[in-house]
Amino acid sequence: MSGPVALPPRPRLPPHRRALPLLAVALARPLAATTPARLHRILAFARRGAPPATARQASAARQASGASTVLAGPAAGARAVSA
Repeated sequence: MSGPVALPPRPRLPPHRRALPLLAVALARPLAATTPARLHRILAFARRGAPPATARQASAARQASGASTVLAGPAAGARAVSA
């Protein structure tokens, strides 16, 4: 049995902070269609020389990308974070 589900309100980013999350989401869409081996090569190349993100940076990036996209439902957000 299912019932009506309402999405929780998304945090709104100010216009000057929307550009990078939107760019990241736009770049991620074609990557989602690549094979795992190719995706691994692309991400390994992109991360060369990059320091690891702090917990605060990772949380801020996750919230910014979530605020710039419309998810298919509450479960879609959980899938995106756990994947």
